[in-house]
Amino acid sequence: MLHPLFQLARSCFSPAKALFCAFAMIVCSGPGFAQPGGALDYKISGDKIVIPFEYTMHQIVLQASAPGAPKMSLLLDTGSEYCVLDSDLKLEGSDDKQIGVNIHQGKKKMMKFSLNSLKLGEGMENVSVSNLPVLRNDYSRVSAKLKRRIDGVLGLSFLSGYVLEIDYPGRKLRFSLPENEAMEPSRIRNAHCFRLMLLNPRQPFSILTLDGTFPQNRMHPLIIDTGFGGVACFTHKVAKESGLLQEDTVRTPAGSTDSEGANRCEAIIASKLLLGSIDLSGAIVLIDPPLSASVEHPGMIGNRFLENYLVIYDYKNKSLTMQSTKVSEAQN
Repeated sequence: MLHPLFQLARSCFSPAKALFCAFAMIVCSGPGFAQPGGALDYKISGDKIVIPFEYTMHQIVLQASAPGAPKMSLLLDTGSEYCVLDSDLKLEGSDDKQIGVNIHQGKKKMMKFSLNSLKLGEGMENVSVSNLPVLRNDYSRVSAKLKRRIDGVLGLSFLSGYVLEIDYPGRKLRFSLPENEAMEPSRIRNAHCFRLMLLNPRQPFSILTLDGTFPQNRMHPLIIDTGFGGVACFTHKVAKESGLLQEDTVRTPAGSTDSEGANRCEAIIASKLLLGSIDLSGAIVLIDPPLSASVEHPGMIGNRFLENYLVIYDYKNKSLTMQSTKVSEAQN
């Protein structure tokens, strides 16, 4: 029975099938990634704005525009603290300088930039942020993997000013301001609700985490990461110490885990994995390659899991609500 499952894993997690971790856990190192000179200005053209998206290779792709770049395709990435845009874009802004950035796979040099404005939507249906801090990086390899042009990722520096609702079946994002959002009681009744925690409280925009439960009842922080195309991914160290990965655990190579195509990971079947009352035991998950014994990053929960839910991500109030779109669960 295991062999067919791992054949499925091999096809699901090949580099061409999904972009697993575009820029998870972006943290700027060294001085000077402060807020831009002008204050961030979050605007919305109505109480709730609907933005359509494409769902390709388990990635959310949406259209955006900026002065100098009227048409961009961006990946939605709640696992990236900052928006990251392609280095070749002719963007209008200021303060372009090189800084050191810590990403999930190590350190990298990127350009820091203060973007005049970034907008989603057209006409009367739009949201925009002015004076937006962004990073710039080469996205040609990401485009090659997804077999279409990708101009960057839409991260928390943009998303943090809004309540974001991700409707996977409807292929729509809904944006509203936190102060205008009132949860309907009927939606709360059949939903899983979580309180989120700041991973990097000293950063202007911190990734949010929640605790998952592993074998041996070990708790470990997990990122709700829409930039990750799998079900879940963990470091080798955490998987081994928690008992998720043992000597006799059946494994299979599972392709590349990053946008640089450098690292390979393994797919295993999770013996125990709980997200609150949601049981992911028996799911196919990824384990990163062994690194330094001291390395311990949060795990990632990605789109292959999230696509089964209507997801409401409220950065300001540190809350996550997930309502199942499966008929059997929604009726319970």
